[in-house]
Amino acid sequence: MNGTGHMTLVLLLLAHTTAAQTVKQQKLASFQTAVRQSIGRDERKLERGGKVYIRNLFGSIIITGWERDTVEATTDDGMSPGIVFGQAPNAILTVSPAETTRDGHRVNLNVSLSHSAEIEVESVDGHVQIGGTTSRVVVRTRGGNVQATHIGSLIVTSQRGSVRVSGTTGAITIETGGSISVEDVGGNLVAKSTSNGDASVTNARGLVDLSVVNGGVRVRSADGDVRVASINSGVDIACVKGRVEVSNVNGSIGLSNIGGDVDATTSNSPIEFKGAINAGRRYRLKSHAASVSMALSPDTPGFTATLSSYHGGMETVFPLTVESPFSNRRLIGRYKDGGDGRTLVQLDSFNGTIKLIKDAAVVTTNCRR
Repeated sequence: MNGTGHMTLVLLLLAHTTAAQTVKQQKLASFQTAVRQSIGRDERKLERGGKVYIRNLFGSIIITGWERDTVEATTDDGMSPGIVFGQAPNAILTVSPAETTRDGHRVNLNVSLSHSAEIEVESVDGHVQIGGTTSRVVVRTRGGNVQATHIGSLIVTSQRGSVRVSGTTGAITIETGGSISVEDVGGNLVAKSTSNGDASVTNARGLVDLSVVNGGVRVRSADGDVRVASINSGVDIACVKGRVEVSNVNGSIGLSNIGGDVDATTSNSPIEFKGAINAGRRYRLKSHAASVSMALSPDTPGFTATLSSYHGGMETVFPLTVESPFSNRRLIGRYKDGGDGRTLVQLDSFNGTIKLIKDAAVVTTNCRR
């Protein structure tokens, strides 16, 4: 064989070897992809009455309730969701992406489970989304937002994430450094925003207890009592069947259509009440450095009024029968029969104006749900 033929043979052998290696590499890559895809999903049976603990330190968590008695978990990067069984009958099913597979990148976890399963969730800064469950849900997160829709009861602890809840049959407890929005809550609501965030509540069937530092508060339509403590922003409450108790420091207070007693105090901002008052109820509005006003409907029942303004003026259009001499900038009088001494109106301001007016054109909030 001459030199040219030998060289041709070598080239053919090299080409065949290279092609074989390429095919082998392609098959290996396809196999690895198939393996990654297959282990990115896992499913386990959940014992009746079991609890599911879901943990993801690397990304978001989405939880969806379904009718099946199994738990299915998937991850968006193809890695195993790492499902581990507890011991029956007190089965605790732990769902979390394997920590050893993380190289600093995020992985999102999707979990479908029985709608009646009790759930506990832990996240770092990934968002948590929950929907379609009927039992108790507990969420702990450092900075991720939490969104829950159509669930049973809920407990949320977050350092700085916002919390949005819509449709619960049970109670809600929230403590976060972010904003709070709750709509259609079937049980009591206790919520606290510890840093910077507004609080908004609509359609609550139980107690509403809110504590906010640097955000506004808005409550619409509550069947139970409402308690609000605020520091640096306004409070607006309307359409409450129960008692309202509000304390504020540097924000205004607006109240309308309140069925129960009212106790509202603020240091440096005005207070305004609009609407009707009810027989046998007590209304106490007090501001240290701003005005206090009540604009009442013409068919207001009889009441006993105590009006106090030490460095401001007083205005009232109600013909009051004075019960005590006007002294120390305080006036006590009865309107009509005085409400038999059971209906009390107390307006107090140290440096602001007091107004107790009757207004046929007073605008009341539409309270229909």
